[in-house]
Amino acid sequence: MIKVNLETQNYNANSGIPNNDSNSKAENDNSIFESGNDSTLPESCINLIDLGFQYCGSMLRMAIELLKNKHKEEIDQNEKTQLENEENQNKIVDLNKQIDDYNQGPRGDCWLLSTLSALNGSESGKKLISDSITLNDNSATVTFPGIGYSVEIPNEVINDARNSGNYTTGDDDVVLMELAVEDAFSKIRNGEFQVPEELQYSINDNSDVLRAGYLSDLMYLMTGKLAHEEVNMTFWDRKFPGYELGDVNAFKDRIGGDMDYALDLKTNNPEGIVEILSMETDHNSYHAYSVKSISDDGYNITLVDPVNSSDEIIYTRDELRDRIVDIEYVQL
Repeated sequence: MIKVNLETQNYNANSGIPNNDSNSKAENDNSIFESGNDSTLPESCINLIDLGFQYCGSMLRMAIELLKNKHKEEIDQNEKTQLENEENQNKIVDLNKQIDDYNQGPRGDCWLLSTLSALNGSESGKKLISDSITLNDNSATVTFPGIGYSVEIPNEVINDARNSGNYTTGDDDVVLMELAVEDAFSKIRNGEFQVPEELQYSINDNSDVLRAGYLSDLMYLMTGKLAHEEVNMTFWDRKFPGYELGDVNAFKDRIGGDMDYALDLKTNNPEGIVEILSMETDHNSYHAYSVKSISDDGYNITLVDPVNSSDEIIYTRDELRDRIVDIEYVQL
């Protein structure tokens, strides 16, 4: 039985003002609310209080359970995120020292990707790529014999680049080469390596070292050789009437105006010639493609577009004649 000590004070039920009526029950000696006396609550009040405690306890248990579940979910999510981060950081990033299918990123390095694809089109070119890459436990080293430089790139850096949206997607070996070339070009810009004047033009021409380049830029790093170029004079005469060949690309090593000569070289020596070409786009800019193969009669040319290297495009020589800007090639 619950006992409470209630201080007697009678109130008017309507006004809440103390009732001083002489006939008030406060003056009744038999009142159960007599001042200073312990009184027993009615059973109904006790039951009501007990139900209140039960309800509050139930709600408290529910609240605690919800908090525990929420905390567990947060821990599980944190553990999952941490595990994913660790997996990404420690992942051996699918490097196989060869060029597989890829999709060009936003950097404007179609020249670099097309050069890699062109190398990948012959056994000697594939060997050149493979020999330049050394796989380590948690990194890869790329060596550029042309300038006597090697750079080691951790898997974590490759993974971050792959996930950044600023590099090529689809093949980690391509991302590795982008990072390595970016590093080498930055050092050339800083004067740490001396390269021919022909390379200085393109390497120093843009704020982004990967944006816009030439076959020579990568081939010199990998072999020490500069590319030859044949300008499509049909295109230049139409696009830039009155221009002399030297005005078009005076910075190139050896330059000619015979597109057919370059295509014939590739036709007659498919294993030994690395070749890319550029064409005008619908946006009045230029885009590089690798020359994968040329039919035995020299008429059908298969190109690879770095935007999606799994797609091959076949043109006839006549179809290309008005579209090609120039052709660059190196003999391995």
